[in-house]
Amino acid sequence: ETDGLSIYSCKPELSSEELRAIAQTVSSATPSTWSAWSNVHITDSCITKVSVSRREDGGTERTYTASWLCPATPPPNMPSDLAALYQTANKLRADVIKRCKDEYEQGVESLRRETQTKPDDAEAHERLGDLYTTGFRYEQAVEAYRQVVRLKPTDLNALSKLAEAYRWSRHGNEAIETYKQLLRLEPKDEVVRDAFTALAEIHEDSKHYREAVESYKQLLRIGPNGEQTREWTEYKLCELYFKLRDYAAALNQFETLKDLGSSQIWGLYGDYLDRGLGVEPKDKDVLLKLANAHFYVNKYDRAIEAYKQVIQLDPGNDLAYSRLGVSYSQLDRNEEAIEAFRQGIRLKPDEASAYTNLGYMYDRLSRYGDALEVLKEAIRLKPDDAQAYGCLAWAHNKMGRYAEGLDAAI
Repeated sequence: ETDGLSIYSCKPELSSEELRAIAQTVSSATPSTWSAWSNVHITDSCITKVSVSRREDGGTERTYTASWLCPATPPPNMPSDLAALYQTANKLRADVIKRCKDEYEQGVESLRRETQTKPDDAEAHERLGDLYTTGFRYEQAVEAYRQVVRLKPTDLNALSKLAEAYRWSRHGNEAIETYKQLLRLEPKDEVVRDAFTALAEIHEDSKHYREAVESYKQLLRIGPNGEQTREWTEYKLCELYFKLRDYAAALNQFETLKDLGSSQIWGLYGDYLDRGLGVEPKDKDVLLKLANAHFYVNKYDRAIEAYKQVIQLDPGNDLAYSRLGVSYSQLDRNEEAIEAFRQGIRLKPDEASAYTNLGYMYDRLSRYGDALEVLKEAIRLKPDDAQAYGCLAWAHNKMGRYAEGLDAAI
């Protein structure tokens, strides 16, 4: 930091002396009447962005950026007192990029000569492959890593690097075979997870969705690394089942994500269910899961239609009636909600939640006498039903029976 000027590097390729020289160079172009900051972003040994900013009169901060694709001359709207700073930053960027590229090519050539003189030196071939990978030269990295595998055919690290190089050079089949070769060596779970994740992504990119599904299933079988990774894997399975139009499996996965408390269900709903499936399922179980999906994301009007279709196919489905009643209540369609809950009770008279839901609706419509009757039945069936006690207390209080209300509340 020099005279109010700070330069930050996200990689340590520049020495402290070089950074100090940069600060002094840019500082010399900075008028002493205002503060400036230069933010130097370095990626893969190259400066990709240099930004300078100042605080104007009144406290508003303005930032001017010279990025990788910026022209060498300052933008026409840049204040004149910043133009020199901009040009200095661009020159600095160009100088560092040239230096880094020169050093990179020298490193590559040095390792190439070493591998030629020592063709059986696996470590030299691996370092050359790593250097090619750093420069995004994956085809050449493949050749280097192949030499490592030739010399060390059971080296898990070499096989993993070769598979990745195949993958990023768009040789998907070769990458798949290399990952399979790696898995046959029965590595530790962490390596297996990485391999199956890569296999799934390669298959998905190639639109081989069935194969991608199998890879994600394998990942789940060995146990993903952490809850977040499990949630992501379940999400990918759900997405792939939708792409395969396997709606039964997709909706099962949707429910799994909902049970995990995943926010991903909202995105999946918008991507695949909000537009409709294109064809209404005839299987009552699939239709029920579709209705539940609408229900989970609060699309109650669509849930109502789906639950009604379920009931047409399966008139004895008490769960469909229960969810139908809740959906009606969310839309303030109170009488229809009451009728749905009554139907549910007729089908399953020992289900406490149906009585609680019906009692809540009676409370909402100020039918407190009816509410007391059904809520007492709910508590008989489930003595620890806190919601039923709350509704019962409300009904007693509204009827002026405060002692009974207090007793129900506590």
